[in-house]
Amino acid sequence: MNSSQTSLFGDQSEGIYQELIIPNAPEWQNLEQLKREKEVVGIYLSGHPLDDFKNEMRFCNTTLSAFKGDLTKYLGHKLSIGAILTGVEHRVSKMGKGWATFTVEDYGDSHEFRIFGNEYLQFRPFLTENTFLYINAVLQPGWTNKETGVQGEPRLKFTNFMLLHDVMDEKCEKITVQLNMNEVTEEYVRFLYEVLSDYSIAGKQKLSFAIREQKEKIDLTMPSRGMKINASPEFFSRMEKENIRYKIN
Repeated sequence: MNSSQTSLFGDQSEGIYQELIIPNAPEWQNLEQLKREKEVVGIYLSGHPLDDFKNEMRFCNTTLSAFKGDLTKYLGHKLSIGAILTGVEHRVSKMGKGWATFTVEDYGDSHEFRIFGNEYLQFRPFLTENTFLYINAVLQPGWTNKETGVQGEPRLKFTNFMLLHDVMDEKCEKITVQLNMNEVTEEYVRFLYEVLSDYSIAGKQKLSFAIREQKEKIDLTMPSRGMKINASPEFFSRMEKENIRYKIN
């Protein structure tokens, strides 16, 4: 502001104003950034918290949108859900027993569940906000009112909770590299060996190769006898970067 300008109150101001300096601040981690995006805008902008677990999500057979409709068609089914826990409230009943309500969110929806009794005691350590969960449950018929004989809504029996980070180690038994016959050259086989060898240390998942001859429609599967794979997020990122086709078994 120069001397010819006046202040809000009509007086001349001869003060010197320094340029505003924005201090350096550490970058947010991906999850924190996504959380802030949703708080401000209402949606995720730069991605989704579950993007890092797209391979683990292949072991899920149910999405949360299923709980918005008719649940009776799922009675007796074993359900597997992958989601991020976005809210939890631990409570105590009048009888002094602990229980909780918790909200989880997947790609398409969110849902609030309740958990009681031994299930609550067993799985309480997993009920922490921003935890990525793999949930197994069975949908059972609702309780029957002894006086009226009317059956209540289907109820969910939780059978297991697991961190999504651990799903690949627990559920994935084999990685199958998929090839066309015309890709099987000495140069490409050497390239595959170099890539796969980088992830063979402490490998747990079996490795096999599925080769297809397009013209005659012949399929050949060959297991690797000497190499196992560490199916880590870095492994899958590398496979996609190198355009190597694979299947998770």
